[in-house]
Amino acid sequence: MQETDELPWACPWRGWRARFDDPAAPWWGWRSIEKFWVDANFLHGAIPAFVAEKWPALRTLDLYDNDLGGTIPPELARLTGLHQLLLHDNRLTGTVPQALLALPKMQLLQFSVNPELGGCTSEEQLRANPRSVLGLWPHHTAFRITETAAECAAHLGAWVAPPPHDYDGELRAAMHAPLTAEEEAAEDAAGRAGPTKEQHGAEEDEEDEEGELREDEELREEL
Repeated sequence: MQETDELPWACPWRGWRARFDDPAAPWWGWRSIEKFWVDANFLHGAIPAFVAEKWPALRTLDLYDNDLGGTIPPELARLTGLHQLLLHDNRLTGTVPQALLALPKMQLLQFSVNPELGGCTSEEQLRANPRSVLGLWPHHTAFRITETAAECAAHLGAWVAPPPHDYDGELRAAMHAPLTAEEEAAEDAAGRAGPTKEQHGAEEDEEDEEGELREDEELREEL
């Protein structure tokens, strides 16, 4: 198959680049699927409300480290067998549906590094869950864990969405930020010392990888 004929959902070696909520995407026809792991790809769009309808047997949904936006649909709570939901490192907004935290089989729920995502739960609610909800680390979000359910309800009632997060501006600032005096001194010291054994090994690994990529490209051209 020529590279120009490659289907966008056919697991290319460089990762998936597709709209997750596209109703025509082939994965929505996989009704018996139990695990969907597509972390660290280039999926964009939203998490559609029809996930539970299309994937009624789903137990694990891993969508972290993509470029998904929009809200987390409360319809996900219809997946009563769901025990792992990983949504961290995206661009999600709104609040985390309370029903997700109460799912009877939920064990691992992770949604950190979504700065515009809010919501709340309490220590009381977490203790009431028959299973331990592990991985509930809401850092870099507007989500809060309070001591009591009443405090959580008050927080949700007064919650105001944070201002839009400037991801692109943050990236540009990080790329162009000047080095501090300590960082410049560390770089000078590293330059005088020369590459370490670990750095030398990493350079060799990078060269090997580049060679393999060239061989793959040559093979595709031959085909």
